[in-house]
Amino acid sequence: MSHSKRTDFQIEQQIFLGGQVSNKLPDFKDMARLSPDYAEIYMFLKKMDEIDKMKDEEMILAIIELFGEIDFVRNCSELTKLSMIMGDTRGRYNVKGVIDELRKTGSSPEP
Repeated sequence: MSHSKRTDFQIEQQIFLGGQVSNKLPDFKDMARLSPDYAEIYMFLKKMDEIDKMKDEEMILAIIELFGEIDFVRNCSELTKLSMIMGDTRGRYNVKGVIDELRKTGSSPEP
């Protein structure tokens, strides 16, 4: 199987992952909706007061963690990022049904 082809299961997993991550860690919703460069600036400014109150070692660890989270989002698929933005919406639609409908109309489920 080619790396560019995704199975229905892989698509469902990407959507599930993004929704679960942003539900448990809401900052990921903010990061996913911005380009990674702007996400770094936005999240750093958003957490600046919290980071300023930390000791030097804690501050460094917090900044590394923040940049790691942004890098994680940068490497997620577009479906996962969209799911992070929207949250877990699995109860409102059927992924397989949407994919089947797209195939009938000749559209591709690939981003």
